[in-house]
Amino acid sequence: MKLLKQGKYVLLALSIIACSKDEDVAGSGSATITNLTFTSVGVDDTGKVVGVTPTSSGGSNTVYTVDFGDPSAVGDSDVKQTSGPQVTYEYPAATATYDITVTADADKAAPVSVTKQHTVTFEAATSIADFEDEASLNLRNDTSGSAATIVVESKTGKNGSASNVGVITNVGSAYEAVSINLTKHIDVKSKSILTLDFYQATATETPVLLKFEGAKTANGFDIEVLTNSTATAGWQTLTFDFGKDAVNSYPNQENTTVTLDEFQKLVVFVGFAVEQSGVFYVDNIAGSTVGTDVPDTDSDGVIDSIDKCKTVAGNSENDGCPDVSEPTDAPTTPTVLETNVISLFSDAYTDVNVTTWRTDWSMGNYEEKTIATNPVKIYTSLDYAGIETVGDNLIDASEMTHVHVDIWSGSATGFQLKIVDFGADKAYAGGDDSEGLKLMEGFAQGQWVSFDFPLSDFTGLANKTNIAQFVINGFPSGQVDVVIDNFYLYK
Repeated sequence: MKLLKQGKYVLLALSIIACSKDEDVAGSGSATITNLTFTSVGVDDTGKVVGVTPTSSGGSNTVYTVDFGDPSAVGDSDVKQTSGPQVTYEYPAATATYDITVTADADKAAPVSVTKQHTVTFEAATSIADFEDEASLNLRNDTSGSAATIVVESKTGKNGSASNVGVITNVGSAYEAVSINLTKHIDVKSKSILTLDFYQATATETPVLLKFEGAKTANGFDIEVLTNSTATAGWQTLTFDFGKDAVNSYPNQENTTVTLDEFQKLVVFVGFAVEQSGVFYVDNIAGSTVGTDVPDTDSDGVIDSIDKCKTVAGNSENDGCPDVSEPTDAPTTPTVLETNVISLFSDAYTDVNVTTWRTDWSMGNYEEKTIATNPVKIYTSLDYAGIETVGDNLIDASEMTHVHVDIWSGSATGFQLKIVDFGADKAYAGGDDSEGLKLMEGFAQGQWVSFDFPLSDFTGLANKTNIAQFVINGFPSGQVDVVIDNFYLYK
């Protein structure tokens, strides 16, 4: 019997004796604890963390002392107390059977004990990333190209010895992340708890989010779990329970039905939703099980999770896309009178101020380049990109009747433009926003093409006095490069 329990009994007995002598309470010791029992269950994927939930009848202010019976425990570290909720204990990482004893103490009642056996069937967590074999992880930096990066370097690991770890460098953006892309799906259907060794140099709470992307089930949602590191410097182990805590990722976060599935990609956000720059280490990501092979839809040797052109064969040096092609000439110079034009980008006119040519919620890369002495905007691996003219840059296009943009692409089968007006309040989602879009398909590839349409074709665009956003899409989504020039509104 543990000393902790003996001490509890002594204190209980002394309190009863003192009460009897000083107050002569009638019925002292007359209560009886009955029906004492407990359940013991494994509460983690390895089986070594066991939860005990005791119940009984006939007592008041009942306190349960749970002796988990671990002979390797130091002192009373395997003895826990509870007033009823489940208490847990982590056994050694081995299969073994233990005698668990629960003792119930209640007011005016003699203690009662019950013992049952519990067998820990230990199963080591599946290693997702120990960073010893970098090539197998297909690590990727933040897709914005100006945020988090990850490299593998030898550092002093959590166990105190040299180890390869993932070194993540944050620049301080609110939602910067890196990704791990295995050749097989990560299956969290039956084993849904993941652990991650995490190192931070300063003693601060850091929000860390793990996100699974690319569900095997058609139209399945991405899911995520957020936790916080403790405010200590050095290594610590973080736990992510997708079975209990997972939520659907944006833009499906309002859907409360979470489906555990097989996923292609594991994304790691350090400093999620906060602007936290710095260098952090991750190591020994473990949990879940190994699923089926991640597909390679276009059979180009680049798995879909990192292939930016999934249906078009390319090469690994270009993330599965064909070599980027660009025009060698400039588009035809516009001839509309400047007095009739509001130009966002064109050598032929004076441009208005554009807040950004790539919002942080865009999906695709952006660069500026000069081709044939002509400046152009280039979007590669384009899914969608937001171009904003917000704040003082809002555009009053009330007198404009048309929109024009010249595009060039060697692979796009479709190009779409959406125009968004923020309404009279000049703010996003203020209740008076309106928007419309126009899709162009079937145009020639490998040459300049003019996208030239009446604004009346943008069904739903009710106002034109506070235009704040232009959203461009390339199709197939995420698999095309698009060059644009001469982007303007006119009448």
